[in-house]
Amino acid sequence: MVVIGEESRVDIGRIEEYEEEGCISKREEDEECRICHEEAEKTAMETPCACNGTLKFAHRKCIQKWCNQKGNITCEICNQIFTPNYSASPARTTIHSDDIAIDISWMSAQYHGQLLATIPDDFNSYSIQHSMNITFCHVLILILMLLLLAEHFIMVAKDSIVVKDKAFFNVSIVQIAVLFFHVIL
Repeated sequence: MVVIGEESRVDIGRIEEYEEEGCISKREEDEECRICHEEAEKTAMETPCACNGTLKFAHRKCIQKWCNQKGNITCEICNQIFTPNYSASPARTTIHSDDIAIDISWMSAQYHGQLLATIPDDFNSYSIQHSMNITFCHVLILILMLLLLAEHFIMVAKDSIVVKDKAFFNVSIVQIAVLFFHVIL
């Protein structure tokens, strides 16, 4: 008797009795097919390649079906050809009626040079015009910000004379938005 823990005890003699009576179905001659994972006797299995361990055995019909699906008779694991006498049907290509052939060459070669010659000129004029527009926007925003700042200082100075309890800097949301708009650009 083997004691594994206080709660679980295994009697090896009883296990051997169950094996002799046929209550335990797993036999040492049984192997698992590496493709369908069903157990069978070693005599019903084949060793089609040089793989070892649990990948060694497989049913002949499973290997033949696998070879037909992938289109060759070479093992992906050990790179050896399956033996004896396996054949592979050519890989099937399915053509659907919904498939459309797309021709990417939509322009002839003579137009490529002309198109490329016009791109830099257009781009240069665009970038100059674009930078002038950005500069104009920056100057306009800066002028508006200075006007708002001047208005703010006038209002603060007038309010500080009248009411001494108010905060010195009272900034509105519009003025903050203009400031952030200028910083972003």
